[in-house]
Amino acid sequence: MIRLHIIYQWRSDEITGGFFRFWGSIKKNPDFQISLIDIDHYDLKNLPKADFIIFSNVINGKSLMIAEEAARTGIATIYDSRIDGTGSESLSNLVQESSDDLRTINMVDRLIRQVDLVTSDSIMISEKYPVCSSYLKVVESDDLAAWKALFEGICPASTSERKIDGEKIFIIAPTFMWPHHYICDMITSSFMTMGHNVHLFTVRPTNFLSEAICWKKEFDPKFLQHVTFHQDDAWKIVPLIEKESPDLIFTVQGYTIPRQILQEVKNLKIPFAAWFMDEPYDSARSISFSRYFTHVFLQDSSSLKYHRHFGNPNTFYLPHGCLPDPLAESPRTYKRDIALLGNPFQGRLKLVEYLASKGLRVTVAGNAWNKALKEFKNIQVVDNIPLDSTSEFFRETKILLNMHRSSDDFTTNKDVFNPESPNGTLFYIAASAGFQIVDSGRDELKEFFEVNKEIVTFDSESDCYKKIMHYLSHEDERDKIRLAGHKRALQDNTYNKRLEKMLSVIEEEKLLPLDSGHRRIGFITETNATEKIKNIPESCCCTILTKDEFDQEIKNSVKILIPDKNKGFASALNAAIFETPADYFIIGNCKCDNTLFYEELVDRFESDINLGLIILKTEDVISGFIIPQRILDETGTLQYGDAETCLKDLENRVIDTGYTVKKIMQSGSPIKESSFSIDLTEQEKNGFYREWTSDHVSRLKARKLLRLLETNSYKISPDEAFEILKDIAVLSPEFSEAQKRLAELLLKKGKFRNALDCYKNIWKMDPDDPFAILSYAAVLIIIKEFDKALELLDSLSETDASSLQIGSMHYQRGRIMLAKGDQAAAMESFRTVLQFDPTHLNAMKEIGLLMFSNNDADSALQQLNRALVFADDKSGSEILNDMGVVYWHKDDIKRALDFFVKALEKNPANKSTVINLATVGRGLISDEEIKEYIYDCLGFYPHDIDLLKLLEAISKNRADSSDMKTK
Repeated sequence: MIRLHIIYQWRSDEITGGFFRFWGSIKKNPDFQISLIDIDHYDLKNLPKADFIIFSNVINGKSLMIAEEAARTGIATIYDSRIDGTGSESLSNLVQESSDDLRTINMVDRLIRQVDLVTSDSIMISEKYPVCSSYLKVVESDDLAAWKALFEGICPASTSERKIDGEKIFIIAPTFMWPHHYICDMITSSFMTMGHNVHLFTVRPTNFLSEAICWKKEFDPKFLQHVTFHQDDAWKIVPLIEKESPDLIFTVQGYTIPRQILQEVKNLKIPFAAWFMDEPYDSARSISFSRYFTHVFLQDSSSLKYHRHFGNPNTFYLPHGCLPDPLAESPRTYKRDIALLGNPFQGRLKLVEYLASKGLRVTVAGNAWNKALKEFKNIQVVDNIPLDSTSEFFRETKILLNMHRSSDDFTTNKDVFNPESPNGTLFYIAASAGFQIVDSGRDELKEFFEVNKEIVTFDSESDCYKKIMHYLSHEDERDKIRLAGHKRALQDNTYNKRLEKMLSVIEEEKLLPLDSGHRRIGFITETNATEKIKNIPESCCCTILTKDEFDQEIKNSVKILIPDKNKGFASALNAAIFETPADYFIIGNCKCDNTLFYEELVDRFESDINLGLIILKTEDVISGFIIPQRILDETGTLQYGDAETCLKDLENRVIDTGYTVKKIMQSGSPIKESSFSIDLTEQEKNGFYREWTSDHVSRLKARKLLRLLETNSYKISPDEAFEILKDIAVLSPEFSEAQKRLAELLLKKGKFRNALDCYKNIWKMDPDDPFAILSYAAVLIIIKEFDKALELLDSLSETDASSLQIGSMHYQRGRIMLAKGDQAAAMESFRTVLQFDPTHLNAMKEIGLLMFSNNDADSALQQLNRALVFADDKSGSEILNDMGVVYWHKDDIKRALDFFVKALEKNPANKSTVINLATVGRGLISDEEIKEYIYDCLGFYPHDIDLLKLLEAISKNRADSSDMKTK
């Protein structure tokens, strides 16, 4: 007998149904012992009970652990991809989109490399996952003889025996850096198509880094959701690398990786490469990160010598590339004549306005254009286009304008470089066979494309206008040039070509020595004591915030930053902290030559892990402070433009995070006299007051009480929690977090009016807080004050609400319209929700139920099925129950019952489903089975009257049936 464990990730009956039907049909075959197990419920202890493990279209990371353990214990594994490989209609659109996400594809790709065999009923699977083509077996679903022969012929390989083609590459994604995360995805895809074994790690940025450099609003909501689902803590990077033992570690930018993690990765002595994509504009920042990598690559050659001299000597030039566009040569249907995609830098703005003044209609893409543009009738602004969706925009445009940034556009450098290399747009447009007119300002353009044969260049605004007018009326010439440029892009300029070059450099170039100690102290100061700065030791570095001029010798030994004085103290320090390559920061007008004193102070942090901040004082005046980077990672960026308020806020946050603060006497200029300190606005003063109140001690006590309550919630009853929250509210009445928890508890207790008072107070504290608006409106909806709720929701548009919060606003509008009986308006609102939050479960459910109420059961099932993909066990159980109800009303009682059973497998406490199952299941399943489901649910609600009555009714009916039989 062959023992098979068929592991699947349950989606819906439509997706896994075919697989279940096949294996279910042979479950009674004496040659097989088959167990069908949802991966979420699979226990590794079950492995010894199997001869073969079969993964059915699994996209769960747990499968990797199972495959590794199976290989270690000598159990053969198969990845069965029949549904995923065929792209059949039974696979819902949403699951197809999910499985097309790069992180999911990468996970499946890694699993395929571990298993012993890949099976499918279509050769198409090898196109999606090229790595499996060498050991793919095409097996029809109903070919039982072929499956038997396959099992008899397969031999399990141990982990050490598995052959891996190409390099093992560990890629750390630069999470939510725009547009670098998209670029990293393209590079990852290239590495995979080149045959390399890629482990894609999506790092979750620390609080400080997330606030400092992550631009979440710029990303497509669906992409944002995928990335957020897969991201993981930075501390896991080193253990995973040690486990994987890759040949290369790679990242783009690398700024979202904490510096101490970068140092630990470098200490592993594995080639560690970074590709900096914002040169030369970002050299002042990138050079401070370059010391952590064994190899540094720059996309622009202009700052190469600078990096080699002042940063990492192992720095190399590697220009942008592109991914092939599979639709590049398809027939064109143009929607616009002229377009420019990119930020509105001054040169681009002038060009667009000039062309519009000449009567040309120009489309510009990007969120910032509306603010930058003057009133021009001929300029159309479209929303920011995700980098992975630009190819369609390029294909729909006759002429694409590509104008490079000027040398002084948003640069972090004091000394201006003259950029020499072309931007990525040049290659991306060519990959899509778009026709582009490019400014001639970059010297290296001619090295990549031949002018007037593969691209067209312009020298001035008037020259650009003349060439646009010419090529608009000469389509044949446009087509000839764009197709020639496309051919050149695929021949010489793909990311595959660039990565081949990178790998050859890493393999062939000898590394030059780079000294970097593990612990580094960074001084951030406004001092001009230049003679003392020259003598700081190698273990220290210095960043000076100033507008003064320094000689070249000083510039070579320190970093000079010129912050915007109008932005205030916190902004200046955040920039300095981010760009200072240190593990500990000493901030203030400190004596940098007295390094031994500061070394001893830093030692205190390493001997006392609870120490979070040292404040330096001269009598009653604060002169500076010392803080580790790891503490900043937890507390987040510095806030407030006023120096004293900024430090007080930091001190409070350090204490609130659970660390101690020490105060040390040390002479120095008062920190409040900083030239970057500015007076707070009334709004900022109110913000500080809301956060800490005038009584900081009481607020900290209140926060500590709330944290203790949340930590011990499992052993505190709701009534006890309610009393503690009331005490916190008395201790610190303006503490909105405690008010929020109190309101949530009141809602659970059904005290809606009391909850309404809490949310009203929270809203009054900060009327511009999107959370306060949404929460207050939600309770107003519960008590049916719809007009007041709508008025409140209207105010959300004037706040800085996120796309998810805007989605929630539209969901609440939909609920109001539903309550008012306007189903059409409700449907419109719920559909709008999905534009801002494509994974909003409740909106998906409401759409499905509205479709059902409109007698469109098939569409309702499809919509509910989409929602199921993103549901956890509890919400998934509710959706499965809804699907069962739909089938019930379609008179498909058997399928309805199947869905009710699946709903209870996910959540036995789903009371509605138990009642539905008992109603539908009578006569189809035994009373004993129904009673088991009731008993399971009673375990959660032991005194529920409805369940007890249902149980009594079933027992009574059974007794009546027995009496009839006796008679």
